[in-house]
Amino acid sequence: MDHCTKATCRLKRQQLQALFQRLERARSWDCYPNPKGELDPDAIYLQAVQPGIVKRPVDFQVEILGQFGVLTVAMPAPALLSVAKLVRGDARDIEDVAWWVKERALQMDEIRVAIGSLPDLSQREAASENIVLVELIVAGERRLT
Repeated sequence: MDHCTKATCRLKRQQLQALFQRLERARSWDCYPNPKGELDPDAIYLQAVQPGIVKRPVDFQVEILGQFGVLTVAMPAPALLSVAKLVRGDARDIEDVAWWVKERALQMDEIRVAIGSLPDLSQREAASENIVLVELIVAGERRLT
């Protein structure tokens, strides 16, 4: 939604809100729009990614998860999702990034490349500082196994 006019952005937000409301009412499938709290790791959940705290690179990669008629479900690459969490840097975000590294084989080098792609210097610095916490968590858990 970065490249839309005010009117089309407002329309897209309204359409997205309507979709989420319909999904919340349906609940006939294991999908959770805008989850708050713990989720089953195998559950599917939807969350809208809109411009916010973290300034994304202009041309960032997405993974297409599925196509359902005119709806394409995509997510930013795991490295970019991790970097956004590192910029925010709360405890849950750091744990989430450590999970990606341990459980989904996300490489620390991939995260560092994504950090370098952020357009905002202060956000690159924050993510670079917080990645050390992820390294400590991952190293500590590897020693325990």
